Amino acid sequence: MSLGAVVAFAAFFAVTGAASKSGCTHLKRPSSRVEEFVCSGFDNPEQLWNAVPRELDLPKTRLVLRDSVLDYFLPETFAQTNASHLKLSNVTVGTYVRGWLQRYYAFEGLEDSLEVFELADGSTFPSSWTMLSDMRSLEELRLVNMTGLRLSSNFAQLPRSVSHVAVVKSTIESVSDDWLAKLENLEKVSVIKCNLGTFHRTMLPRPAPKLWRLILE
Repeated sequence: MSLGAVVAFAAFFAVTGAASKSGCTHLKRPSSRVEEFVCSGFDNPEQLWNAVPRELDLPKTRLVLRDSVLDYFLPETFAQTNASHLKLSNVTVGTYVRGWLQRYYAFEGLEDSLEVFELADGSTFPSSWTMLSDMRSLEELRLVNMTGLRLSSNFAQLPRSVSHVAVVKSTIESVSDDWLAKLENLEKVSVIKCNLGTFHRTMLPRPAPKLWRLILE
């Protein structure tokens, strides 16, 4: 990122931060090769759209949205961020999918960059994973510190590129017998510190030629 872009970026957040409690912050960790941006405190979809940092000349970013309550996401809210990891932490969303034909997805613009999608800390669980079906580079889905999860055959709507599904420190309300059966490229499944009583072979692809690690703790 050029010096001019850094100055403009800092000035923008100084102004928005002074005007309200909502805003986005750039976190630089010396040990990480991926730049991280944290946005928090939003209750207006348009304000969030305007605050999300874009065109930063970075190959990959980690984008976190937390502590927000939104009726919906505007189209391309996270576009032009090069986000390889998108995390929603304590985010309440009225609907992830909008439009007369239910074609306006929350994560348009991340089709070729998003590798990890994470829902955490009681964020709204989607009624359908169709919203991620166009994410061609998605490899990992994480559900962390969630409650009342319904792990159903709707996971079949995830893109074929998904190779790891992780459920961590969450309470599970129900699990379908064919929960992950359609994810033919699945390599790893992690269910850690959850209340999963039983795990059946039918929950996995059959056959599962790429599956090499199953963690049930």
